[in-house]
Amino acid sequence: MSAQRQLQIGLFPLNTIIFPGEELPLHIFEPRYKELMRDCESTGAQFGLPFFGEKNSNLGVLVELYEVTKRYENGALDVVVRGVDLIEIINFYPKLTNNLYPGGDIRMINNYKKSPLEPKLIHEFIKFLGFREESLEEFIAATALHLYSIAGALYMNQADKIELLNLSSSVKKQHFLYNYLVFLNALIPQEHAVKNGWYLS
Repeated sequence: MSAQRQLQIGLFPLNTIIFPGEELPLHIFEPRYKELMRDCESTGAQFGLPFFGEKNSNLGVLVELYEVTKRYENGALDVVVRGVDLIEIINFYPKLTNNLYPGGDIRMINNYKKSPLEPKLIHEFIKFLGFREESLEEFIAATALHLYSIAGALYMNQADKIELLNLSSSVKKQHFLYNYLVFLNALIPQEHAVKNGWYLS
């Protein structure tokens, strides 16, 4: 981590956690964040979503402005941002240099796409997709297959997301996801059985 180059970027604190590769729609109305979106549109700059709403977290995700879906007469915007990679927030500044919006010094955590997935994790994920009547091939056609695309498909709550993100290695994260999938794959048939009016003993 210490060898990673430190960067300075704009930040948009939200009480929302997204994974790299996930998309998030946002309604932008505050002047400081309208300025941030203008800068991103004009320069192609990326910015960070810190997870400051989570206890003891200095994590965030680097995002790119993927699409502007609507512009309002008052300058507000509807946009879609897409997660790029995880970041560590080193310093936070209420204003970044001469801008209205906040910023900070950050380090990139890792390139998640280079982490090979364990066969047992893929096996459990294929079982999970089967409950959604979706094949692995269909999933890969819609999005790349990696650690966080699997995590994003599991509808985790905020606490589970931050627990996953705080793990220190790809091996530990894959072990977490494997156990999470084993639990889901045991739970889903029971939920289906209850809906159909019979119970597993």
